[in-house]
Amino acid sequence: RRQRQMCIRDSKKAYLKWSKAENADGYVVYRRIGKTGKYKKIKTINSGNTLKYTNSKLTYGKKYCYKVKAFHVTPEGKKLYTNWSNVISRTCK
Repeated sequence: RRQRQMCIRDSKKAYLKWSKAENADGYVVYRRIGKTGKYKKIKTINSGNTLKYTNSKLTYGKKYCYKVKAFHVTPEGKKLYTNWSNVISRTCK
C-alpha cells in the first residue's frame, strides 16, 4: 500500500495533494487541530481520480494536521481502507 504525500501552502488555506492509490474508489481526509486533538473526518471524496483537496477558512495561530486514507468498495458495497498516509502539519501565520 502506497503512502500519499501532501503539501500545504498559503496562510489561511491548506492545499493537500496525494498520489493515486492502487484500486482506490475514493479518499477520506482527516484533520486534527493542535498537538493533542483528535482526528476528525472533514471530507469524503467519492472518486479515485480526485487527488487533491483544499481546506479553507483556517485560523491564524492554530496548528493543523492532516492525514488521508484511500478506500475501495467491494462488489457487496463494503468499504476497505488502506493504511494512513504520512501526517503533515502546519501552523497558520
